[in-house]
Amino acid sequence: MKLAYILGTYGVISETFIQDLASGLNAAGDELTIICDSINPDGPAVPGTTALVGFGKSLMQRLRWPRIALRAIGPRGDRLNEHLCHRVASGRLSSALSQLRPEAAYVDYGFNAIHALPGLRAGRIPFVVHFHGIDASAMLHEGYYQEAILPVFHAAYRVIVPSQHLRRRLVVAGCPPEKIRIIPYAPDLKRFSPGDWEARRRLPPTVLSVGRLVEKKCPQAVIRAFALVHGAVPEARLVMIGDGPLMPSCRKLVADMGLAEVVELRGRQPVDQVAAAMQDAWAFAQHSVTAGNGDQEGLPVAILEACARALPVVATLHSGIPEEVVDGETGFLVQEYDFEGMAERLIRLLRDSDLAERLGRAGRSHLEARSHPEQRLITVRQLIHAAAGGAA
Repeated sequence: MKLAYILGTYGVISETFIQDLASGLNAAGDELTIICDSINPDGPAVPGTTALVGFGKSLMQRLRWPRIALRAIGPRGDRLNEHLCHRVASGRLSSALSQLRPEAAYVDYGFNAIHALPGLRAGRIPFVVHFHGIDASAMLHEGYYQEAILPVFHAAYRVIVPSQHLRRRLVVAGCPPEKIRIIPYAPDLKRFSPGDWEARRRLPPTVLSVGRLVEKKCPQAVIRAFALVHGAVPEARLVMIGDGPLMPSCRKLVADMGLAEVVELRGRQPVDQVAAAMQDAWAFAQHSVTAGNGDQEGLPVAILEACARALPVVATLHSGIPEEVVDGETGFLVQEYDFEGMAERLIRLLRDSDLAERLGRAGRSHLEARSHPEQRLITVRQLIHAAAGGAA
């Protein structure tokens, strides 16, 4: 099938679920063209062919001065700014789609579907759209987005979300419930094989955290929790993998709390190095919260990768996380911003490696029973082919 895969930036290191799906569709025999705004030069190879359209961040940069001028007007200018960006982005995507003439399209993120909708309608191209997090949380508070997303809900053949939590949010926002399919992300169970607990016990008890250093990941809470952990378990270590706008404040917090010798801020790292770090850790910490603008996680992939590595997870009662982490069975869950509670659970795990191993192995078994990369690919591909009226 001739298929268009529409997304913003291809090759974002943290978005392995996108790269795995695109590669899988291409390998399955679909004639795949990725229509995107940009390509990360440090990311993996792009499968199929690529159309660099420039409809997202790169477009916004080119329209910078008109946007600044419009915003200076006030609320009316903000509205005009949104319409300007949408019209230019939609025009670029419509042109790309009319040239490609795909039989079906798969769109990542609701805001990309808004821009692509005029071209999809004009070409009578059936499509499936996948919501991931911010497009089903923070953006739903914006008036323009609330209005613009409704036609996407009704025009899409199916709408995919990674968790029941995001499904509920979209239903409340106006998406017909019968259109929504919950398809959790699925890590590579071979790359993220169960770790060797005997080897782990020969290493210092280490807490690992992986994710972008942004507000909704709340890395400062992980650092503050670890300060309490280190006070109770002096030999403990914390490794944080990821980069983002909060890196400077995280570095300062580590220094101010006197943790420079026991906390490593490794920055952004490729998937294989993340998998290796998970082999050396005793526990995985993820302190996701609802950001000030309402932004929420969908389902953090790093949590699933940690479960695949047989690591117990200590995380928050946030978005889709409780659907994957069973409190007291595969890890522990605490309230958002409860870094003291997170510290208490981490201390239990670092003091009792048998408990950590038991919960970690239960997490691996739980994951194996719920998700497989091959099944995710098959299910998504079936939806795309059904949209086009063909058999996968």
